[in-house]
Amino acid sequence: MNERVYSLARFTNEEATIADRWTAARELMAARALLSVTETNDFRSSFKKIGEVVLNGNGFERLLAVDLIVRLSNFAKKLGSVAEEMLRDTLKCDLPPISLLNESNNLPEGAKPAELRENVAFSLRYASGTWVVPYVVRAFVSEDRSHRCRYELARQLAARERSIDRWLLWIVESRIDSETPEENNLENAARRLRDIASALTQAIRQNRTRLEASQESGLQINRLCRGLVSVPPNSRLPKRLGLGAAAIAELLDEILAVRLSLIVEPDAYAVLETFDYWWRPIPYPTHLSDALYPIVDKLITGLTLRARCGQKSESLAVRLKQSLGDGKKAVLRLKKVAEDEPGLSNQVDDWLRGRKRRASSEGSGAMVESLRTASDEDLIEGIAVLLLDAEEVLKPVPGAISADVGE
Repeated sequence: MNERVYSLARFTNEEATIADRWTAARELMAARALLSVTETNDFRSSFKKIGEVVLNGNGFERLLAVDLIVRLSNFAKKLGSVAEEMLRDTLKCDLPPISLLNESNNLPEGAKPAELRENVAFSLRYASGTWVVPYVVRAFVSEDRSHRCRYELARQLAARERSIDRWLLWIVESRIDSETPEENNLENAARRLRDIASALTQAIRQNRTRLEASQESGLQINRLCRGLVSVPPNSRLPKRLGLGAAAIAELLDEILAVRLSLIVEPDAYAVLETFDYWWRPIPYPTHLSDALYPIVDKLITGLTLRARCGQKSESLAVRLKQSLGDGKKAVLRLKKVAEDEPGLSNQVDDWLRGRKRRASSEGSGAMVESLRTASDEDLIEGIAVLLLDAEEVLKPVPGAISADVGE
């Protein structure tokens, strides 16, 4: 009882600093005494004074005050409406950088930096003004440890901006502006790539129906990968890069689900070029291949749709090769599209099968040239098709086929 009285007196002291109130509140919560004092006038009055610190304190104190408002309202639900009103009133002006809470040196005893940043990120739900989105982006880019904080910031971005293109553009630009030499460690960069992609994927998945995307999203994802993980030629890849790339593949899959028409746009898959550059000529890691499976499926669907419309798409075929990391596998998948779609035009069917035809009035020369240009995989089938074509071209000249073959 005496401990509770002492802690309450410390919290309500007119001369108490925000650090004093933070420590006293933590003691009340630890002693399970907070709920019994939240209705007292002294406590309510002191609680509201925390809002004054948010407005008028120094940089560090303002962030600590925001954390304390959120922390107390999460513990004592009766304070929820009061806390929300305080945050709406006080978060109309920009806050100091959330990165001030990265280290515990200046924090009250027992304070965990990650928890404080998480609470500040949560408080931004009630913030207003043009400062909020740039602040969220900078905080998102600088966050290096807490997934909960990173996800909450991504959720705030999704709630305030519908365009995924803009998210990625802002993140890329902010990332470039904030990069320091200490961040050049490739292992750390690969981990950051995974963390950023995972948070964005989660935010998109939970807000998919209200978001917008275009092929520009794919280009910006590629810029993010190239800018964050700069692998010099002929150097060893960081061990975590496979996990980072797999997270990017999952992010791309979520974006394609936001706007299904993107599956026929080669630029939407631009990041596959970077994957191919990183790992060529070795195979992709298993977890990356698994993450790319839905991307391969969408590419096949896109190629099939174009084929049904009588269109060839060399660019999508290149993306398919990049998604598989194997040219021979890509040839087989293209051939299977032709086999599964019997009604395609001859031109598209031949293209999918890697087969070339050349019609010519010179008879034997045309046939020999066609045989030379047929792909190895389809040689037997190509010979049969060419013989049938030659028969049609050379009619009614009897014996032309046997004469040409003889040559």
